[in-house]
Amino acid sequence: MTPRERLHAACNGAAVDYNTPVVIPYHAIFLRDHWEEVTREPWWKTSDGNIASSVQVERDFLEATGMDWTGVGIGASRQFRETHSASVRDGVPYLTNTVTGEETELRHWPRSGDHYSVNCASVTTLEDIERVVQVRSAREILDSGLLDGARAVVESVGASHAVYAAVNHPSWTYTCFGFENMMTNMVENPALVHALSERMCEKAIEEIKAYAAIGVDFVWVELCLVGRDSISRSAFREFVTPYSRPLVDVARQNGMITVFYVCGDVSDRLEDLVSVSPMCLSFEESKKGFCVNLDAISRVVGDAVCLFGNLDAIGVLENGSDVLLAREIERLLEIGNRTGKFVMSLGSPVTPDTPVGRVRLFGELTRQLSTR
Repeated sequence: MTPRERLHAACNGAAVDYNTPVVIPYHAIFLRDHWEEVTREPWWKTSDGNIASSVQVERDFLEATGMDWTGVGIGASRQFRETHSASVRDGVPYLTNTVTGEETELRHWPRSGDHYSVNCASVTTLEDIERVVQVRSAREILDSGLLDGARAVVESVGASHAVYAAVNHPSWTYTCFGFENMMTNMVENPALVHALSERMCEKAIEEIKAYAAIGVDFVWVELCLVGRDSISRSAFREFVTPYSRPLVDVARQNGMITVFYVCGDVSDRLEDLVSVSPMCLSFEESKKGFCVNLDAISRVVGDAVCLFGNLDAIGVLENGSDVLLAREIERLLEIGNRTGKFVMSLGSPVTPDTPVGRVRLFGELTRQLSTR
């Protein structure tokens, strides 16, 4: 079986060829922190939307890590690519507007990414929502060339490997309200929360349709700040559940597999998650003072969904011994073998200090141990 066939079979509960599929989440974060270890493509070369370079990076990612999928996202528009060029002069990379001649010095992104505050308040009234949350139809996304690079990646590797794209779940209202305002609005102004969630849901649906049109297999949906450590179960049912099923439905109608990655303590709302019928559920590892017990979760959800293993990205993958890594993989494989629908994965992104070779070992051990 190809990696793509293996992933599809596992998610549907079909037989696989004794090799449990293995992936890492948030591959863009991994590339950001491990670029020079993964590819020979200069870090600045994709700044002008260079499609050939983007495709090569994804091919290099698959070769370096041995994972069964790679990811794509919305890139530069066709107009931007036609009017901008990245180059190096005297060792300094620049992005040049070929129409105006304006040059911008390119700076390497910071390792571990940027840090920013979520204490924003860009939405305070109903009138703010349409201005802040821009919704482009799937046709507009495709016609503008924003997915030309993603399409090229699918055409290059999609016959052998699965390709996923991420969309934000409508529960990401905190990005427009700020965290505290999100919490207070749920109580004091629920109509505003619902209106923003509906708009964000519309945006995600159009993005899913566009990704489906270019042949993307999986849609990764992150549900953030939705666990019992953040909101009550009643709030979950009011503000999260209604905006989950539409994403699942549009993905299924377009032949895609949904993976809901749920942050936080989900122990009291597993049935609610299953009720919206995502094909796959992925969870954080145990941290932040609560336990995410995949064995216990599997006994609640049964074979209703495919579970993604939540191996500890810090305590085990980065800092654990090879023996501990193998032991944790075996533990998760035992759960997966019992459920019949399982993909080996991590509970959070690969950390900046985790060597690429360690990620490759994660995949190799999974395949070795799953054949026993």
